[in-house]
Amino acid sequence: MSKLIYNWSLSKFKPHEKLVITVRNKDVDILNSSIRSLLKANGTLQGTEYGRSIAERKESYMAGDRIV
Repeated sequence: MSKLIYNWSLSKFKPHEKLVITVRNKDVDILNSSIRSLLKANGTLQGTEYGRSIAERKESYMAGDRIV
């Protein structure tokens, strides 16, 4: 999984042109968290972070996030 995240970070495409698909929710959580950390660090995601909890699942969003 770390190699996928690393390769994603090196891609020449802009974040809105990239897509990672996985089958397991466990993998979705790891990928989302890791890639969002990269996007925050490089300034793609900025400003206030908003959160919500649905069915005991907490999610956070910022301007620039894509929800698919």
